[in-house]
Amino acid sequence: MVDPRRWANEYATRMGHIVEDFQVLSRAGILRPLGPQQMRGLVREVRRWGLGPAALYGVAAVRTPNTEAAADTERRVTFAELNDRSNALANALAEDALAGGRVGLLARNSVFFVEATAALAKLGSDTLFLNTGFAGPQLKEVAEREGLSALIHDEDFGPLVASSGLRLPCYSSSAVDALIAQGDPSPPPPP
Repeated sequence: MVDPRRWANEYATRMGHIVEDFQVLSRAGILRPLGPQQMRGLVREVRRWGLGPAALYGVAAVRTPNTEAAADTERRVTFAELNDRSNALANALAEDALAGGRVGLLARNSVFFVEATAALAKLGSDTLFLNTGFAGPQLKEVAEREGLSALIHDEDFGPLVASSGLRLPCYSSSAVDALIAQGDPSPPPPP
């Protein structure tokens, strides 16, 4: 039989921990009041993408659209720009039938890396982050073993990709930029 006093004490302790957690998150700025329009936007993004990584980009674009999302030595993007650019890339890659496939990403830490990761999440593709220290034979062996359907890579890995003998669609960072420029920035259909 459950002792009601013991149960009440345990419940009160758990609720106290939850309140403390909310206070910490609120002081850190993670939890804050939202207006009705932002709340609708958050709900829309979570409904569209579920609770996976793709939702994070849309939610961040709704909550803090003008906040810097990613930066490297060449450029910076806000959450709104990242969301639009990754949507455009996801839509363009979907036209190339990459939705739901396993795609390799060979890139250093950069805005390009973040944009490609977001786009692949929105496509519902499995992203395999590849070691930037691979030699050509290693790249080919891993791509074949893991059943990659495509490869997205930094421009400077072009010679490595060419020497690997891969026989699958490969998109360099300049090709990705062209796809983004031509792509539709509206949200792609959920996977």
